[in-house]
Amino acid sequence: MSQTLTHKEVRESVNEADSRGLAAWIYTNFALKEALWVCNPSIKNDPFKMIPLMVQQPYYLAGPEPAYLKVRSMLEEAGATHNMGEAKRQWDSVCKNQDAETQRRASSADDLLVFVRREGQERLAAFMKDAAARQNQK
Repeated sequence: MSQTLTHKEVRESVNEADSRGLAAWIYTNFALKEALWVCNPSIKNDPFKMIPLMVQQPYYLAGPEPAYLKVRSMLEEAGATHNMGEAKRQWDSVCKNQDAETQRRASSADDLLVFVRREGQERLAAFMKDAAARQNQK
């Protein structure tokens, strides 16, 4: 993967935004495959969305360097503009269903990606604990 970020064409387009205005560096800070339930807590009620995300967790959490942190670093090395304030603004724009406390904590976090990953892991652990407790009650 790191090879592709050295190509001239990639370096020239690394800051291009998609149709929603999200550039790769900003999108990477959302860590959505690790923590979509932070952005949209109601996803936990949809097994067709939640289960695939849970199955993917080992990939995102394993390894010497977490995937989103590695990608963000690679983007920065390729010349991606990094603006944490803009990432937080975009987070609020995309994550319209986040609760008020999450929004407050995300906006005051020094590093959105670090916050989102930690929050995602904590909420997933709580979700799994609650699911196990419900199973034990049956």
